[in-house]
Amino acid sequence: MFLRIDDRLIHGQVVTTWVQYVGAKRIVVVSDHAASQPLVVMLLKSSVPAYIQLDVVTVQQALYTFVADDMANVMVLVENVADALTLCRRYPFIREVNVGGLRYRPAYKSLHRAVYVSDQDIADFQALFEAGVYVTIQIIPTDRKIPIMERLSR
Repeated sequence: MFLRIDDRLIHGQVVTTWVQYVGAKRIVVVSDHAASQPLVVMLLKSSVPAYIQLDVVTVQQALYTFVADDMANVMVLVENVADALTLCRRYPFIREVNVGGLRYRPAYKSLHRAVYVSDQDIADFQALFEAGVYVTIQIIPTDRKIPIMERLSR
């Protein structure tokens, strides 16, 4: 299983590089917003190749659907740190989280050219760290993995 935080969910980098890099045969988008919008679900489904199974589920649905044995070759995409923390707390087999992009918002702190965080995001990253989850910033697979705590300690 590959868990990625990216507020854009599915986009070119995900489809053209990450799917191949992680060998994903299935993508699960975990997003209350996306799952509640039929048009968004349709757009997401039209963004992935036909050979990739795509499921769009709410956070609550995700809390009851993942089984460790069934998560090989699955990429899970969430929009925010809080949802990643929720999944990691429920599923202890998730030991690593990739941060791919969190857009700028006023008063957010820059951790990387594509990663901006709130105070709550920082607290959630700290909680992931304390739970033993390895969180790294890596926009594309060829980038060096940057441990999130390295950036938060600056």
